[in-house]
Amino acid sequence: MCRALATCEHAYFRQDGSMQSGRSMRLYCLRHFHAARPVPGQRDYDRPLDAKGMAQSERIRDWITQRALVFSTVLASPAQRTRQTVAAIGLPSADERIVWLPNLYEAEPEVYLRHLGQDGPGDATLVVGHNPGMEEFLVQLCGPDTPAPLAAGLGTGALAIVEIGQGGVRTGNGRLVELISPKAL
Repeated sequence: MCRALATCEHAYFRQDGSMQSGRSMRLYCLRHFHAARPVPGQRDYDRPLDAKGMAQSERIRDWITQRALVFSTVLASPAQRTRQTVAAIGLPSADERIVWLPNLYEAEPEVYLRHLGQDGPGDATLVVGHNPGMEEFLVQLCGPDTPAPLAAGLGTGALAIVEIGQGGVRTGNGRLVELISPKAL
């Protein structure tokens, strides 16, 4: 059995239906936790988490901790709410695994694909970002057979776990393994 964040050896199906064994990678996509409405004059980029977001963070952090997940790489938008989301799950902002990517703020799905496709994700890459780009990226990654829970939307604080097939991060090469909602925890 595979550990949640380890590279897994197992059988998987190619798009032509044939079976092959090999390594797969897990990609973890976390939409930032719920943020406060902007106050007059405040930029959207600077909105902090609110009380609902802090409650969501506790549930998701506990879920991650209970599974002893350790992320090899973290790609995150530097917006205030994503920085707070990263910190709320127990990663200090100076952690060397974190790469702050300004263009993940208000990013189109292609930006996520480009960042994750450059060198390929590590065995346990966490991406912390925003909608609608992150949700659209996940739908593209999972391809035409996007599971209903993901097609229904990616709420604040939701954590999508996607298995990446051989060939790396590209359109249609992901399979949603689990979608964790803080509401359900």
